[in-house]
Amino acid sequence: MFAVIPRWEYYNGEDGFTTGAAQNVQEFRLTAEVKHSQGLIMRVEYRRDWSDIDFFTKNRRPRDGQHTFSVGFVYAFSTR
Repeated sequence: MFAVIPRWEYYNGEDGFTTGAAQNVQEFRLTAEVKHSQGLIMRVEYRRDWSDIDFFTKNRRPRDGQHTFSVGFVYAFSTR
C-alpha cells in the first residue's frame, strides 16, 4: 500500500548531442506512493537536477541545478 522509491541517474554528454551543450548531468528523484484499496494511487515526488555548467534557468538567470516537486493521482479501473 505504501512505497518509497529513490533513484539517481548520471549522463555524460561530452559531445552535447542530446542536450545541446557539452555537460555532465545528474538527477536524484525521491517518490512516495500510496495505493488505496479502491484503485486510487497518489504519488508525491521531489526531483533535483544538476549539471557541471550553468544549463538551467530561474528568473532568467543561469543556474547549475533545479528543484522540482510534484503531486499526481492515478485511478485504476481494475485493482488486479
